[in-house]
Amino acid sequence: MTTEGDLAANLFGKNLLKIRTERGLSLRKLAVLAEMEHHQILNIEKGGDLRLSSIYKLAKALEISPQEFFKK
Repeated sequence: MTTEGDLAANLFGKNLLKIRTERGLSLRKLAVLAEMEHHQILNIEKGGDLRLSSIYKLAKALEISPQEFFKK
C-alpha cells in the first residue's frame, strides 16, 4: 500500500532529478554543493528515504525554495 509519504518522496525525487539534469549537474557535483553523499541523492531521486535536513540542503544548493520539489 502506498502512503502519502511515499507519494511525496516519489514526487520530490522526480522533481529533484528533473531540476538537476536541467541544470546540467552530475550527482557528484550536486553532492558537493549540498554537502551530501552522492549515493544519498541517488536514493532520494529514486523515491527513497527523505529527511527534512536533506530537503533544505538540496534547496539551498539549487537556490530554490523547498516547495519547488513538491510541485506536480
